Amino acid sequence: MGVLLFLIDYHTDWLDTFLLTAGSNGNRMIDDPAVFGFELINEDSLFFWTFSKDRIPPQQFVLIEEQFTAWLKQKYGSTEEALEAWDEDPIDGDPLGVGRMAIGPLWNIANQRTSRDQDTATFLAETQYRFYK
Repeated sequence: MGVLLFLIDYHTDWLDTFLLTAGSNGNRMIDDPAVFGFELINEDSLFFWTFSKDRIPPQQFVLIEEQFTAWLKQKYGSTEEALEAWDEDPIDGDPLGVGRMAIGPLWNIANQRTSRDQDTATFLAETQYRFYK
């Protein structure tokens, strides 16, 4: 959760600076009548193709997998109980030896829709919702 809070603070500070700092004409962006809106998301999200192990630095992906594992433990009690509830074997990349569960590829989540995929999608949606809330 620490990284998420850091990113929220960073994002909020950036928005405050962008919208509330006076430009060379002395006007703030937020007061400019020509500004209709501000787009917060432009495709990049936890559900966009750029969210993958091969595009995110490993140390950062480990953090989200640790958060996913904590979420699973809260829901099921342990990673073993999650696998049992899903009636599935571990997937490639499950670092169970270090007590973590992998987040599978988004293609699998969207197309296979297993119980694990549904839990992963729920976790990602809740995480993204908390960020923007």
